[in-house]
Amino acid sequence: MIEQGFEVKTARTVEQAMKLLAAGDIDLVVSELELGGKDGLSLLSEARKNPWGKDVPWVIHSRKQGRAEAQKAFELNVTDFVGKGSSPDVLVAKLKAMLDQRAASKNRGVSGSLREMSLPELVQVLSQGRKSGNLKLRNGNDVGEIHFMEGDVVNALFGKLRGEEAFYAMLKLTDGDFGLDPAFKPQGRSITTPTESMLLEGMRRLDEDRT
Repeated sequence: MIEQGFEVKTARTVEQAMKLLAAGDIDLVVSELELGGKDGLSLLSEARKNPWGKDVPWVIHSRKQGRAEAQKAFELNVTDFVGKGSSPDVLVAKLKAMLDQRAASKNRGVSGSLREMSLPELVQVLSQGRKSGNLKLRNGNDVGEIHFMEGDVVNALFGKLRGEEAFYAMLKLTDGDFGLDPAFKPQGRSITTPTESMLLEGMRRLDEDRT
């Protein structure tokens, strides 16, 4: 999760988890069922009684995959129940989708379909408008991010690719959905090439692929 850009806070017991959650600034919870002191369902139940935990996306990630546990979790409004042993990429994709949905409900950022507006056009619009935020792309199971700071592309992530190569790979997408989270603040800068130059290079690569 850290490699995919998540900031992770860890709690080993229900008591530790409650303190972290009550302090706020938690966008999503991934919880085991077996926790010190109580079980994960007790933590979920207590959290849902509080304003700070009422709507937070919640994923149970456990080796215990019994029908009774899953049914109880969904009765407590768990967002998803993912058994351990499943692909880490699947879990990360689910978490990103949940955060995308949460961000969309909080912010009226730009969103739409790549069929209606191509990614090069979208990047150009955001660059000329000197926009900041996280442009998130989704095409099936493929998920990408382009980080903007006052119109400049400062970072990009797409699968295992990072930086400019991730940006060029995403320019090839012709289908999928996009959404801009304007509340996102980029941390650091891995891309220093001007955005306009990258767009020109990206279009050159696309032309080469077509020939």
